[in-house]
Amino acid sequence: SGPGISIAVNLPLTGPVAAYSGQYPNGLRLGIEEWSKKLNIDADSIKVDIQDNAGAATNSVSVFQKQRLENPNVY
Repeated sequence: SGPGISIAVNLPLTGPVAAYSGQYPNGLRLGIEEWSKKLNIDADSIKVDIQDNAGAATNSVSVFQKQRLENPNVY
């Protein structure tokens, strides 16, 4: 299965913009599961960290700094 892949996502899941992105985590996970099956990859080897910045720039920076400490493969 290999060392795995980590994906960090920083977006508004609450607040006024959440109507647009509120279901994003579910869609991303569904897409990972579907493509993992097609590519014969263990979906559990893909770690996803989705954080809510509530549409605020200060929150976004804080989330980024926290996620960056984990050194994700994809941001």
